[in-house]
Formats: sequence, C-alpha cells, structure tokens
Amino acid sequence: MTRTITTLSLCAAAAIALGSAAGAQTAPATAPLPDTALGRHAAAYLAAFNAPGDEALQSFLVEHFDPAALRKRPIENRLAAVRPFRQAVRTLTAHSVLAESPGLLEVLAQGGNSDWLAMTFEAQPAPPH
Repeated sequence: MTRTITTLSLCAAAAIALGSAAGAQTAPATAPLPDTALGRHAAAYLAAFNAPGDEALQSFLVEHFDPAALRKRPIENRLAAVRPFRQAVRTLTAHSVLAESPGLLEVLAQGGNSDWLAMTFEAQPAPPH
C-alpha cells in the first residue's frame, strides 16, 4: 500500500482509493454520508478504520467484501497493507461528499494527523457490492 494512492477492494471490482489532498489544519465536522449502500459501506469503513486494533477492520472485510476477493487476497494481507497508513494518519473523519454516482462515492476526509484525503469508494452495482 502506498502513501499517495492506496487501493483496497470492496468486492471483486470494488475499491477505496486514498490520495493526499492539500487543505487546512482545522478539524472537520463529520459529514453525513449518503443513505445508500455505498454510503453505508463508506461509513462502516471509516468506523472500522478508526477503531483500535485490527478486529473492527477484520469484521468490516468479512461483512463487506466478496468471499472470492478475500480468497484472492486474504484478510491478513489486507490488514498488513493498511497498518502503515493507519499508523500514519491515525483516524479518518469525513468532511464532505465530493462526488456521487451509481457505484462511486468520493469523500473528502481529514486524518488525525491533519492530512486531507480524497477517498474514492467504488462498488459493484449489485449486492453484495
């Protein structure tokens, strides 16, 4: 997982891409995410990312990822890839929705280290997404 662009599959064709964005150093207000399947995936990811330890992220992966995707890239490999990023930014707080369309949700978030991130959540159109 790289610092500039990070990808994490939400299903076989789904992804969350994280990239640094320039921004202010103030703490953002939590933005409401859309009440859609993808909005709920994004909210669940942020909650799992912000929880201490790996248990919540592991549960997120089991609940939100296609089992075939997890067979291709096991949970432990995914957790190992996200740990350095998590350690660097500490937490993620949604600030605003930048774009939304079927199968895509782009969110501006701020890390606990004050970095601003453009997060793109993509998912398959049909459940489990």
